[in-house]
Parts: sequence; structure tokens; C-alpha cells
Amino acid sequence: MEEKEIKKRGRKKGTNRKGYYYETEEEMFCKFLKAETQEERDTIFRTYLYIPFTKMIESIIRRYNLYMYNETFDETFHDCYSNLLEKMGKFDPTKGFKSYSYCQTIVKNYLLQKRKKIQKELCLHIPYEDISSMVEEDEKYSYTIDDDNFEVSVIEKSIKEIEGILESTSLKQPLTDNEIKVGTSLLKLLKERETLFVEMGSEKWNKNYFLYFIKETTLLNTNEIRKAMNRFKKCYFGMKFDMLNCS
Repeated sequence: MEEKEIKKRGRKKGTNRKGYYYETEEEMFCKFLKAETQEERDTIFRTYLYIPFTKMIESIIRRYNLYMYNETFDETFHDCYSNLLEKMGKFDPTKGFKSYSYCQTIVKNYLLQKRKKIQKELCLHIPYEDISSMVEEDEKYSYTIDDDNFEVSVIEKSIKEIEGILESTSLKQPLTDNEIKVGTSLLKLLKERETLFVEMGSEKWNKNYFLYFIKETTLLNTNEIRKAMNRFKKCYFGMKFDMLNCS
């Protein structure tokens, strides 16, 4: 009986591939690095690399939701492109890595570090109310809760963040007595939320009821509570922003 030829599986090489960075671009990237004149480098880049790198950066920003909420998309894109042009010359093809993977890593790491730096600066220097409205009004950072999992995760994470603040001995600005009172009250509120919902007769978060709860447990007035709450609000906002962008 004749043996049937076993067909090789996998995608066939051809012109129908939908990507934008293949063997030709890998080859031209190496030629770009080895080019002896600036004119030759510019020609290679314009002809073979400009469009693939443009698509790469745009795709990474959108796929990983790496928008900068104090910049336009174009500003983020061009800044990232400039950084890539500075770093791409360090690629060493003898190490066995693909230029595509190398450049992707540069782009993604740069955007992640940039967003982390911007977020840290915002939390340090801009009032919580300004940051909150900035993000809440931006559709890129909006979300829909399909079930209770996200809300539960936010609450559990908030409890850990507040406990971390209250227990920390290395804060640059030590907690005031009022901040300690409010933080302790918030922990009690979050940990006993189910009991409080029963007392309210509702499972919705009632702002006025919980403000009353904090007043009763801290014996502070509304202005004192709001002032003491700022540090916890900033921490909460940064934590929730990260969770939304990682989901």
C-alpha cells in the first residue's frame, strides 16, 4: 500500500498574510543598522520601516490601553516613536532575537514607565477631585460591571491599601490623628459593609449614610473628615485606575 504524503501543518508563506512585520522587514532592519550613510538609512527607513513601526506603536497603545490622560493620542505616539528611534540602534542581531520583538519590548516598557511616572506625579501634586473628573469623563477609562466580581475586588484591594497606609512606618508625611481616625473608620465600614447594608435596607452604597457612619465613629465634623479623607482618596483612585487598565 502506498504511503500517503504527510502534509505539513502551519501557515504557508505567501502574500496573503495580514501582519505588517515579516522576513523583509527583519532583513531591512539589519541593513538599516549597517548602512554607512545617513541618506541610505533614511531611504531604508522611509521605504520599509516607517509604516510597520507606526502600526506597531498604535497597536500597542490601543491593545494595552496605554493612553496618557494628560496627552493626546498623537502626542503619546510621537513621543514613543522618538524613544524607539533612539533605542533601536542598540539591537544586536547576533544574540538570536528578532528585531520585531526587541522593538515591541522597547515600546511597551517605555509607555508603561511613562504612565507610572505621570500617575505618581498627578497623585502628589493634583487634588483628587481634579484627577477624578479627568478620568471619569474620559471614555477610555469607563467600564461596565457585568457582575459583582469587580466591585468585590475593588473593596478587598481598598481594605489592603488602607491597612498598608495605617501600618506604614515610612510615610514621607506621617498621618495626622484625624487621618488615623478616618482610616480606621473606613476599614470598619468596608469590612462590615454587609451588616450595614442590612441596617440600611438596601445594597446600594449610600454616600450620606456612610458619611454619617464615619462621623459617629470618629466624632469629626464634615470638613475635618473630607480633609482627612484626601490621602485615602488618592490611593484609592490610583489603585482603581490600575485595575481598570489591567482588566
